[in-house]
Amino acid sequence: MLGGALAVVQNLRSALVKDWKDKTLDFWDSHSSPLDKIKADKVPYIDRSSLECVVDDYLVLPYRSQAMDRLLVKLLIAVELYAFGDEMMNEKTFGFPARSPFKQSHVLLAYLRGQLINAVFIGSIAALALWAASKGCIGESAAGWISGTCVSLFLLFGAISTFALPFSWYTQIIARRNVRNLLLAMSTIYSELRSDGPISAQHIRDRANSAAQEGVVWPAPLFAMLDDIIARTGRF
Repeated sequence: MLGGALAVVQNLRSALVKDWKDKTLDFWDSHSSPLDKIKADKVPYIDRSSLECVVDDYLVLPYRSQAMDRLLVKLLIAVELYAFGDEMMNEKTFGFPARSPFKQSHVLLAYLRGQLINAVFIGSIAALALWAASKGCIGESAAGWISGTCVSLFLLFGAISTFALPFSWYTQIIARRNVRNLLLAMSTIYSELRSDGPISAQHIRDRANSAAQEGVVWPAPLFAMLDDIIARTGRF
């Protein structure tokens, strides 16, 4: 019966180290601050799929370990915390528009950049029309109409952008606030698992449910683990 337990431990270690040849004993640093690690772009390696398979294998065993209960619950919370935090705070755009509110340009800066681009593009068309008129390629009246149209378009685009600026600014503020709230909710639950004493599985489940209602997408095995603990002693 120990074969299944040994396999669980081996597969868990494999899910937490990139190289199986790594003989480091402390392969999972559970005492550090996740938000500090995320800000420093030092997110620990966790293979989410492998971790979920380990939880499934563990729940199949006919016996349990309180230490393993706590470690697996902690890892299932950490994997979402680190993945979401890394995506929001360390997104690599490679030249494409950022999806993370933290990595998106400030709305005011984008507004000024847009006005500058419009001025250069539309101004170039007006200048080209005036140059063509000076060379006799087009009439002066046509050049005047083109220049007037360009000025009107610039003013129109500027008015639309200025009108939309407060709404875009507010939307960006709300988006960044929501991300901070989600990270705070997850990190708070994670920090509650540092206790050396018994932890209420129902309390952690209630906190996880509350965070899920705010938008956190927990790994499904997290609730399976907590339900299993609740069905036994309710503590881990």
